[in-house]
Amino acid sequence: MTQASVYIIACNEERHIRRALESVRDFAEVVLVDSGSTDATCEIARTFPNVKCLHRAWQGYAQQKQWALEQCAHDWVLNIDADEEVSPELAEAIAKTVAEGKADALRFPIPEVFLDKLFPSEILTKIRCFRRAKGRYNLTHLVHEQVILADDAVVALTRAPLRHYGLVSMEAVIAKQNAYSTLKAQERFAKGRRYSLFRLATLFPATFFRGYVLKGGFRNGVPGFISAVNAAYYSFAKEAKLYALGLDKK
Repeated sequence: MTQASVYIIACNEERHIRRALESVRDFAEVVLVDSGSTDATCEIARTFPNVKCLHRAWQGYAQQKQWALEQCAHDWVLNIDADEEVSPELAEAIAKTVAEGKADALRFPIPEVFLDKLFPSEILTKIRCFRRAKGRYNLTHLVHEQVILADDAVVALTRAPLRHYGLVSMEAVIAKQNAYSTLKAQERFAKGRRYSLFRLATLFPATFFRGYVLKGGFRNGVPGFISAVNAAYYSFAKEAKLYALGLDKK
């Protein structure tokens, strides 16, 4: 049993939650913070003996995760989304890191399953696993929330993956992009950022080229092409919505 707490925020995730919870069965505690599911998310969660299911009205991504973090009982914590799965290799790496006690955080890749194809990833993503006393969320981020580590935190690395299964349909992808691009534009506008005609004109082709060519999206066939276009449109949409917010404030 890995002496660490896992925390998850969720709402109407019955399609994915069982897979996520199965992957963390060997962790001492799982804190699931539900923001009002009307499906079987909580019922499924309660069938796992290490899961504590709590309710909190939606406050925003960073605020919700910070509150979930504060409910954890163990020194080490791991955050996963309801549509993610801890690989056996990653579970082993986390258990080893916790037991050795030499690091304060662990960084690992999060490959995505997009349109039934696993996109390999060598990118070591933002921090998801860390000592609770060494990390907190930046509450100014409305989306793409991230943990801020203490300056003296020691970070270990592993190539063992946390797999993301949320991009299962085009409808889900487009809905997520629309919601996230709105939040990101609002966040940037509140910080005094304004749109740039240069960015508006160049973000789409530059982001597509980076994703499809430089990052090797072409290796993933048609799903790779679609993913690169989606990423390019997301970048464009953030800038376009920033422009629209400026018009609304005139």
